[in-house]
Amino acid sequence: MAALLVLAAVASADQSQVKVSFWPSVAVADSHTTINVTAEVRDSSGHTVRDGTQVMFTSTIGTFQSSVVPTVSGTAHAVLLAPSSAGIASITVAPVDLNGNPTVIQYEFVGSKSELSSAKEYVEIIAPGYMQYAHDRRVIGAAAPNQGVSLRYKDIYLRADDLQYDINSYTVIARKAHLKMGKVSTNFDELNLTLNAHRGVGTTNFRASSPSNVTFAGGVFAFLAQKDDQTWIIAPPEERYGLVEFDRTGMKAFTGQGQAANFDLADISTSPSTVSARKAVVFPRKGIQFQSAELYVANAKLIKLPLFVVNFNSSTGSPLVTDDIVSVNDNQIGVNYPQYLILRPGLTSDLRFHMGDRYGRGLGSDRGAFLDYEINWDHGDDMEGGLTFGGIGRNDWELDAHQFWKLGDRTTTTAQFSLPAGNGIYGSGSIDHQFVGYSMSLNAAHSQTFTGFTSSSQSYGASLMTDSRRVGRLPFRYTIGTTATETVSNDELLGRRSQDGEGLTLNLQSDSIPIDRISNLTTSWQFSKLYGENVAKVLGVVGSVNISHRLSNNANLLTSYTFTEDGFNEAAIGRHMVTVQGNYHQGNFSASLLASKSLGIDRLNLYGDASYSLSKLWRLAYTYTSDQYLGEQFLDYNFAIGYRIGWREVGLTWSYSTKRFGIELLGAQF
Repeated sequence: MAALLVLAAVASADQSQVKVSFWPSVAVADSHTTINVTAEVRDSSGHTVRDGTQVMFTSTIGTFQSSVVPTVSGTAHAVLLAPSSAGIASITVAPVDLNGNPTVIQYEFVGSKSELSSAKEYVEIIAPGYMQYAHDRRVIGAAAPNQGVSLRYKDIYLRADDLQYDINSYTVIARKAHLKMGKVSTNFDELNLTLNAHRGVGTTNFRASSPSNVTFAGGVFAFLAQKDDQTWIIAPPEERYGLVEFDRTGMKAFTGQGQAANFDLADISTSPSTVSARKAVVFPRKGIQFQSAELYVANAKLIKLPLFVVNFNSSTGSPLVTDDIVSVNDNQIGVNYPQYLILRPGLTSDLRFHMGDRYGRGLGSDRGAFLDYEINWDHGDDMEGGLTFGGIGRNDWELDAHQFWKLGDRTTTTAQFSLPAGNGIYGSGSIDHQFVGYSMSLNAAHSQTFTGFTSSSQSYGASLMTDSRRVGRLPFRYTIGTTATETVSNDELLGRRSQDGEGLTLNLQSDSIPIDRISNLTTSWQFSKLYGENVAKVLGVVGSVNISHRLSNNANLLTSYTFTEDGFNEAAIGRHMVTVQGNYHQGNFSASLLASKSLGIDRLNLYGDASYSLSKLWRLAYTYTSDQYLGEQFLDYNFAIGYRIGWREVGLTWSYSTKRFGIELLGAQF
């Protein structure tokens, strides 16, 4: 094995890697919200690529204002315009010269501002006795006598002897508990509560009529008592013990059908990796903050940290929390160690050392080493922001700050400022105001280099849109409004370019329309007509048709057609594009596919992944990546064979692009 490691480490591919970040992290699908997408492009040594490297941005839903953007100090900034219907966008970012792995990540567009607010919620659990988090199941268990465990979520306050919280489903199961929620303030012997629904069932004492006889009329149960041989009256309430259902307004005798509730606690003692702590703050869509944390693998304690964070969006996908800190990727040791300075709801700061960062779909990782300072603050719906000083001590250091404010019930604003590699400046801002029946949005962005590659750009936009309205009784909704834009850019490669215009915009979107028992269709279209300098002379049209198929419990497929004619982006990505996404899992085999083909220009993206378990110990895996654009192609496919040792999997890999073998150290996949 040692000889194999030496042989495999001889070669090294000189490929670029793309790190992608967003601001804001979640957005409303309202057809006018803008998302800043930042691509940081570095070579295999961790250095920023040359200025002017063209980077292509594409998305399965939503539209980029410019699909091809040059790097300035190693960074390319693109603006994604939100779609008109909610969904998960698959965003692909890759250098146009195809000398590197494309990065494919997911971005969520929610359907309303209330859903956006829920993305910032958190659940706080404190247990001075026992608390354990099972990473593979995303379940927290806690226990302390005399109702020593406490849980808080919005207006819900819960104390219990035993408690278990399922993060994915928002479900709490508790024993010997006291719940305070709305008009309910009661002790329960057993409790099953869904936090985000503010609804549950439990066993407790309550006042109700004695069930000497029951009648059912008009959808209401009535308990009757016999006054004499001929007369029945409604029985007076009395103290009873039994199963109740409750919400914020109160509780009543359980009247549901079938199994009343599940009060069984799951066995999390067999989880491959756990975290013990005294306090946990759970952000359901993001991760968990722990205080006084101890990290375990196979019940063996590895490390104790005063502050620790588990990130749900980790790229490793491993059931071992430690793999987010140390990993082995294609013979390269990867480290991502945070030393948390502050960790509490609303404020987090840390010093983070990382090296061997791995991005994109390939197996390789860069050989750069970085020390970053990060601070993030979050005051719920009112304010959210952060600042990062990256690459401390390096000559390509960077500074990035972003901020969101809610200036009232109807007004929000965002701002971003960055100094990429200390050699340029980028700033952007937006403000949105909701009037009665319509909304207004203003946005602006500016970038400028200080030395070296000459580049500058400014863009401004304004829109006034009506609220969404239904088209009669048809399954369609629409918005209509006015828009105005101005863009000026100047760089050494393309010279000076400018565009300004104003006009009308119509957005049309459908409900989910059933086609058959397994298929549904959704479609959304944007029509715009601008008048001004260097704008399209034709009617601008950007639209998509999506057909989703649930082929079985183990397979699903999404087929999309996208049409783009805005006088600018179709030259880069094509007027017509067909995309297919699919997932399949059956027994020991699983596979996923993302394929995108532009019609009329030479552009094809094909990404596939497959895994097959030969036994409980052996697994085969295959990854295929093909990016083809204007006669150039990046092609890589990887074979891997993994062997499980306990909760670990040691993998031997081979890559087509590097023509070499590599070693991977992973958490075992189940």
